[in-house]
Amino acid sequence: INASTGGVSITGTDDITIANTGGITATGASNIDIDASAGHIFSDAADDDAAEIITAGGTISLEARDGIADSSGADGFEIDSGGGNVTLVADGTGAVFVDYVAADADALTLALTATAATGAMNYESAATGALTLNAVSTAGNAVTISHAGDIAATSVTTTTGNQTISTSSGDIALLGTANPAIDLTTGALELTASGAITVTTNAANTDISTDGNVALHATGIGATNSLDIGLDADGGTLTVDSNGNAAVDIDAAANTAFAAVTITQAVADNSIDIANATAGDLVDINGAAGGVTLNSVIMTNDGAAFTYTLEEAAHTIAVTDINASTGAVNITGTDDITINNTGSITATGASNIDIDASAGHIRSNAA
Repeated sequence: INASTGGVSITGTDDITIANTGGITATGASNIDIDASAGHIFSDAADDDAAEIITAGGTISLEARDGIADSSGADGFEIDSGGGNVTLVADGTGAVFVDYVAADADALTLALTATAATGAMNYESAATGALTLNAVSTAGNAVTISHAGDIAATSVTTTTGNQTISTSSGDIALLGTANPAIDLTTGALELTASGAITVTTNAANTDISTDGNVALHATGIGATNSLDIGLDADGGTLTVDSNGNAAVDIDAAANTAFAAVTITQAVADNSIDIANATAGDLVDINGAAGGVTLNSVIMTNDGAAFTYTLEEAAHTIAVTDINASTGAVNITGTDDITINNTGSITATGASNIDIDASAGHIRSNAA
C-alpha cells in the first residue's frame, strides 16, 4: 500500500499480515490504523530493523486480540511514524512486540493499552527524540519500554504486572504534578536511565505508587525535586543504583515502609538521602572525593534491612551512626571501612551484621 496524506484503515476478524520493508508506506502525514479484532498483526518476516509501516509524521495505531509481532510471534513488528504518535492496543491475551526502528530525532507520544491480564507488552525504540508516556494502562501485563532518548512519564498504570522502563542515552522524567505519574498495585517497577531520573515539578504528590519492589538505576535520582514514593502496604525492596556523581533524594509519601533498602554507589562523590516511610527511618550518606560517610541510617521504626556497597576502588567508607532493629545490616567496600567508637552500629533486635572491606581494613576510629 502506497499512500500520501490520506489515512489508511484496515480491519479484519483474523490475522493481518503486512509485508516486511515498507508494506504500508505513506509519503506524507498519513494516519495508519490496523485492527485485527480476532487475530494477530504480523510481519511476513523476522525482525530485521526494516519498518513494515512507514508514515511521514502521521499516527500509527495497531490493535489486535492475539498479539502484534514479527513472523516468529516473539520479536518486533517494526514501524517508523516520522514522529507521529503511536497507539498500541492488546484486547486479548496475545503479547505485543513493536520496534520503532528509525534512529533519528523523532519525538512522539506512546499510548499503550491492554485489556486482558496476560500477554507481555514490549515497545523498543531507536529514536533519540523525547518519548512521552501519557496513556500507558494495562492489567496484569508485564510492560517493557526501552528508548534511545529522553523519556517523560506522565501516566503509566498497571495492576499486577511489572513495569520496566529504560533509556540508553537520556533521562527519565516524571511529571511532578501527576498523582501518581507511575502507578502499580503489586507489580515490580524498574527504571534505568543512562542520565538522571528527575521529577519535573516539586508538588506535594506521589510520583510512584506501589506495594511491590522498586529498582532505580541512574546517575542522579530526584536531585532537584525529590522523588516521592508512596507504598500501598509495607513490604518490597527499594534498590538504588547510583551510577554517577549527582545526588539521590527519595522521600516517602505515606507511612508505609520497604522491607529492605539496598544501595549500590558507583562513585563516592554524591550524597544520598532516602526516607523509608514517614515515621523517621532514613538513610543519610554524605559523599566526598575520597570516600563516603554513612552519617545516619535509622531502621528502628519499621525494621527494614539495609545493604550498602561502594564500588569505587581506593575510596573509603566511614560509619558514623547506624541504628537497626531486626533487619540485617550489610556494608561492602573496596578500601578501609572505619566505624566510630561506642556503638556506631547498634541493633535493638537480632539483626545480622556483615562488614566486608575487600581491599582494606575494618577499623575503629578510636583506640
